[in-house]
Amino acid sequence: LVLTADGDGNVGIGTTSPANTLHVEKTGSTVATFRTSNNNTNGGIELAGKNSGGTVTPFYLQAGTSSELLFLQGSGATEKMRIDSSGRLLVGTTNPYPHLFTSGKGFAINQGTFGIDAACDNIVGIFNRTDADGTIVEFKKQSTKVGTIGAATGTTYIDGGSTFAGLQFS
Repeated sequence: LVLTADGDGNVGIGTTSPANTLHVEKTGSTVATFRTSNNNTNGGIELAGKNSGGTVTPFYLQAGTSSELLFLQGSGATEKMRIDSSGRLLVGTTNPYPHLFTSGKGFAINQGTFGIDAACDNIVGIFNRTDADGTIVEFKKQSTKVGTIGAATGTTYIDGGSTFAGLQFS
C-alpha cells in the first residue's frame, strides 16, 4: 500500500504523484468501495460545488436499499432520477409503469415502453429532425412498421401504412 501526501496538500493512495486533493489509483477494475455499515440505509457519495455566491450545491449518488441507483440533488437530497433493480430508467417519478402515471411529471423507460407524464400547458414532447425531409416517428407492432409521422417539403404527414389512409397537413 502506497500512501503519499505531497507539499500541496494532495493525498495519494496507490500513487506517489497525487494529482488532486484525493487521488486513488489501483491496477484492476474496482478502485474503491463505499459501503454503509447500517442496515436499511442507502449508501452514497456526495459531490458538491459552490456557485458564485458561495452557496454549496450538492449532488448525491446513492445505492438504494432495493438495489436501485439513485441520483439526488440539493440540500434536501431530492430524488431526480433512478435506475431501478430491473434496469428501468425513471426520471421525475418512481413509478416504472407509464400507463399508470398520475403525478403529472416525469418519464420512464420500461422494457420497451417509453412513457411521458406531463400536466402542463406547455409542450409534452419534442421530436426534432434536423436534416432532410423524412420520417420523424415510426410506429411498429411486432417489429412491423404500421405507421409514421414525418415531414416533406414544409408539410407534416401521418401515414397509417398500407391498411389505413394517411393524412397530410400544410
